Amino acid sequence: ASTGDSRTVDIWDSQTQTWLSQGAFLSVARWLFAAASAGQYALFGGGLSISSVDIWNSGNNTWTTASLSEARYLLAGASTGTYAFFAGGSG
Repeated sequence: ASTGDSRTVDIWDSQTQTWLSQGAFLSVARWLFAAASAGQYALFGGGLSISSVDIWNSGNNTWTTASLSEARYLLAGASTGTYAFFAGGSG
């Protein structure tokens, strides 16, 4: 059993119906965060006292980070077309 917040990312490959075992990790452990996807990107943003967003590019299997306008948790994540949104939450 694990304790505390986790940085681990499990990635499912829907074409091969298998989990990719590549040891993927978020830049920080997150709790009460939101996720969204847009195009070839999966985004994991916010969390308790966190303003960063971890962005996975499935096209080249790389991770980058960006920042939300402010740190917040219990926010919502959504997407349409090529846009991802992180809205609301508590600071």
